[in-house]
Amino acid sequence: IEDGCVLLDVRMPNDFEKGFIPQSLNIGKTGMFAPWVATIISPQQPIVLICYPAEAEEVISRLARVGFENIVGYTHGTREWQLGGKDLDYVNSVDPSTIVNTGIKYLDVRKNNELDLGFVPGSIHIPLSDLSNNLSKINKDEDYLVYCAGGYRSMIACSILKSRGYHKVKNIYGGFNLIAQQINNF
Repeated sequence: IEDGCVLLDVRMPNDFEKGFIPQSLNIGKTGMFAPWVATIISPQQPIVLICYPAEAEEVISRLARVGFENIVGYTHGTREWQLGGKDLDYVNSVDPSTIVNTGIKYLDVRKNNELDLGFVPGSIHIPLSDLSNNLSKINKDEDYLVYCAGGYRSMIACSILKSRGYHKVKNIYGGFNLIAQQINNF
């Protein structure tokens, strides 16, 4: 990390949140994996992969197809990190049905056109693709509940924020799809 390496954790978001190497970015290898990597990480940056056993070759191949050929290593999960006596970091996630309107701020990381489907009143909207360039709009001392449409991008956003020192963030399970079912609670 000190030499500019990106720790790219490609495990599923529900595994990532249970414990990850600090400063790792989580972009799960399902969904729009390669496009999101290309949006968030520079192809020139060296990458160390954190993946499930037997997935390194597949992930390296998928990354190479979009111009990411500077993979300098990989590890399976976080076991070796922990065996080295190092602590893990975590992302807390909440079910939207348990959220009580207590003045916590909401961060919506969906695309602009997705706002037509609705949004949490008073939420801050910063599309995931613009998040790294708009961190000044977020206060490190305040609590944020982060959401997207279904939960994939919000975990990416939480990992970006945590890697930049924003530790008061929580992911909302199921994203706006589940929030919309609970919107009367807001």
